[in-house]
Amino acid sequence: MKDEKFSEKINEEFLKNCGEIIRIGLDLENDLEFFISNYFIYPQNEKTFFLEDLIIQKLNFDKKINLFKKICKKEGVNIDNLIKDVREIQNIRNKVAHREASIDSSENCIKLNRRESIKYKKDELKITSELVEKLRKKKNKCRKEIFSILDKIHENYGQYYKEI
Repeated sequence: MKDEKFSEKINEEFLKNCGEIIRIGLDLENDLEFFISNYFIYPQNEKTFFLEDLIIQKLNFDKKINLFKKICKKEGVNIDNLIKDVREIQNIRNKVAHREASIDSSENCIKLNRRESIKYKKDELKITSELVEKLRKKKNKCRKEIFSILDKIHENYGQYYKEI
């Protein structure tokens, strides 16, 4: 009975952490959608949301990242470090969404493995509250940087329009 309660607790924590990681990835994806739609149509109006709903939300996460990169390159903004953090969050989110869970009784935890886990044993992912907190901090850092870039772009265009 004691082992069963312990297993239930581990499973509850695992599911909670997985949900948090999926949420973190979704939040970051939403931030990219906001950036892209407001890059093309600013100030925000009905067309901004139309663009987001009709086109941008239909793109997968990877395409949104690539579009964000192209916009930043066009604007002369170096985002190499930001993209590393975004890709790390995306990668872990994808593992949570697509990998199989298995119980590791030696560590009393649940890990995510590829289906070919014998071949890729080193590619296990242990889902912990520490990992969630690390990703949450990265997401918040990315969010600040994404919105800062958008603010700078609009500020630059604001200066351009003032000169005309």
